[in-house]
Amino acid sequence: MTIPQVAVENLDVVSQLKGKLKDVIDYQAVDARAKANDYKTYKRFFGGLANEQLRNKFEKAYAGFDDEDWKKIQLWQQLSEAQLIL
Repeated sequence: MTIPQVAVENLDVVSQLKGKLKDVIDYQAVDARAKANDYKTYKRFFGGLANEQLRNKFEKAYAGFDDEDWKKIQLWQQLSEAQLIL
């Protein structure tokens, strides 16, 4: 069974609806709040862990977690909340 691609078949309607949503939702503000919340949650639950403990948690939680992923986590940890939402 295939799912019909309603959006692809009605691009004009999609465009109109997106415009109406933008009138009532500030996507940038919503994104900024979500990023700030993610950062606070991360700091709350993982901020106090030693690097070795933290890396072990990531390796257990994410298949294929590697050195490149770890570098990204380390860089992200160094950012302040204000830097994340810019």
